[in-house]
Amino acid sequence: MSSHTIHPRGMIVQERYRIIEAVGTGGYGVVYQAEDTRCNDSLVAVKSINLAGLSTQEVIEATETFNREVLMLSKLRHFSLPGIHDHFTDPEHWYMVMDFIEGETLEDYITPTDVPLNGTRCLPLLEVLEIGMQLCTVLGYLHSQVPPIIFRDLKPANVMRMPDGHLYLIDFGIARRFKYGQAKDTIPLGSPGYAAPEQYGRTQTTPCADIYSLGAVLHQLLSGDDPSESPFHFTHLLTIDDPILATLDELLLQMVEKDERNRPASITIVKRRLQQIRLQAMPPPIVAPPIKTREVNVSRRVFVGTLATVLVAGTLVRAIPLAFTNQDMPQQDVVSAPPEMQGTHTLYTYQNHTGSVTTVAWSPASDVVASGDALGNVSIWKPSTGETLVSLSLQQPTGAQHMGAYSSIQSLSWSSNGQQLAIAKSNGILYIWDIRKRAVILTYENYMNIGITAWSPNGKYIATSNNGLNMQIWDAGTTRQVADLHLPVRADSIATFIWSPDSRYIAVSSPSAMLVFYDTATGKQVYKYAYIKYQTIKDVTAAAWSPNGKFIVVGGLYGVMNNDDLNNNVAGLMIFPAMKDTYDSTLSYDNYSWWVSTVEWSPDGKFIASASRDTTVQVWDAATGQTKLTYTGHTGIVNAVSWSPDGQLIASGSDDGTVQVWRAE
Repeated sequence: MSSHTIHPRGMIVQERYRIIEAVGTGGYGVVYQAEDTRCNDSLVAVKSINLAGLSTQEVIEATETFNREVLMLSKLRHFSLPGIHDHFTDPEHWYMVMDFIEGETLEDYITPTDVPLNGTRCLPLLEVLEIGMQLCTVLGYLHSQVPPIIFRDLKPANVMRMPDGHLYLIDFGIARRFKYGQAKDTIPLGSPGYAAPEQYGRTQTTPCADIYSLGAVLHQLLSGDDPSESPFHFTHLLTIDDPILATLDELLLQMVEKDERNRPASITIVKRRLQQIRLQAMPPPIVAPPIKTREVNVSRRVFVGTLATVLVAGTLVRAIPLAFTNQDMPQQDVVSAPPEMQGTHTLYTYQNHTGSVTTVAWSPASDVVASGDALGNVSIWKPSTGETLVSLSLQQPTGAQHMGAYSSIQSLSWSSNGQQLAIAKSNGILYIWDIRKRAVILTYENYMNIGITAWSPNGKYIATSNNGLNMQIWDAGTTRQVADLHLPVRADSIATFIWSPDSRYIAVSSPSAMLVFYDTATGKQVYKYAYIKYQTIKDVTAAAWSPNGKFIVVGGLYGVMNNDDLNNNVAGLMIFPAMKDTYDSTLSYDNYSWWVSTVEWSPDGKFIASASRDTTVQVWDAATGQTKLTYTGHTGIVNAVSWSPDGQLIASGSDDGTVQVWRAE
């Protein structure tokens, strides 16, 4: 095989992709970081296989590897798999264009560079468990395909790690679909030390081969021992006086059993056992005594002191029970907005957040409001008095700082009975907080940057989205995933999604002005609105479904087509009929000077509240488009609005660190 020929910096491939630099070589190819000149110079990875100088047999092998990877990745959509954008050839090369993943391989991450060491660096227990559960998630997705896809080459060099700890599987060159009835693999393939014994030709590989490889990887991360130096031989971990590590050691040695019949039956079982071990590794719960504070009346802005924190089920909590009598209820500082901040209808200004308020959700029972901020804090409080009932600081446990200890609260969503609150963090973890139990009762490990979470109106399901093209729908009671939705590739990402009032459908919107409707029972697409084809919407930033289910309101940027000059565009909203074959808008509202950040329909469907980066919230008539009022109480970008269930009040959260409660009249 000839040595690799590196393309020079600035070379244009396929009259589109501008080479920046080579970032990896191996096998028959080179991987480049490149810019897509037809897509705002966005970064992509270009994988090149050079056929020049190869023997006939090598050309056959390289071609088979290339075609297998293209075929696999073009049909898969997952937040831990790189997406494929393009593939093409020239007389001497095969090319594949994929997502560019900013980060390093897990192999580089665990290989010490400053201190000479035999083997590799050992990682903390909780970090290894996080890595294991992420890899279980993506392997479970592959194994759930029909027929199952076996990766067959899981090793640290084929796992990319982003700076925030998110992992990607790369290099599908030897992945294959399971073939029913076939006795053994056609060609023995895999990496020594990580490949299961059956990959060497004795039997056909099954998903159990990936379980073996995962066990080898996790054993290496904990022990520092490189399995390639002594294939098929794994020593016990040092578990002296550590029952948790002993339990994990037992699992890992079962995963690397030579006889696949003795391994765990599925990757789902492995993930469940890792989750149980992670739960055992969490600090025990500590019950907090009631915290007494005082009530004050002030005419100027004051800052509320932080309450003492305690640890409950691995979650930092500042908690006050909800079932106090008036006499027993601790009183939180209630602070009115100063004159320079007040809107004309302000009732209360809640100032218990130390960072930008990112999300606000009014309880269906109308008695409490939940709000979250950019520092990972959640408060549950009474809008009638401003009293804080529960204050949560959902930080990562010690040893998992790589996932971001202060990742922001992305969204909050109440169950239909108001007894549970779904809390989505940007580090990919979704918590379910039970009001009566004052504890996290369920945790969803999605391992992605969660964008939005929303409880279905019937209370049965929870939907989450990430910053790519994927959405998951979960059973709220069991954590079982019931649907996995994928936007069309040209949608580019998910801006927002909304449930239909009857919980039968989800409408998913992308920034590229596309709205796709899915049947939640089947996960199949039923309608697709491509606004940019029929209207002048260019970017979608917010959406809401009317309470009667007949209309969708969409906020974004619209104006002159194919023109990036913001002076020729208008920020505003349009109302469309929902689930109809016609996309024509029934009403437009463009009374904004800057981007619309969020929009909510009033409970009776008569009015719409929409917030903007211009710091205002506008309430307008959904039938006529007439402005009812403009609220100007905030001094920063307004990120969230939430109507009270009776439609009389609105709570709005802002970058100014406040949640303001005001009359919607």
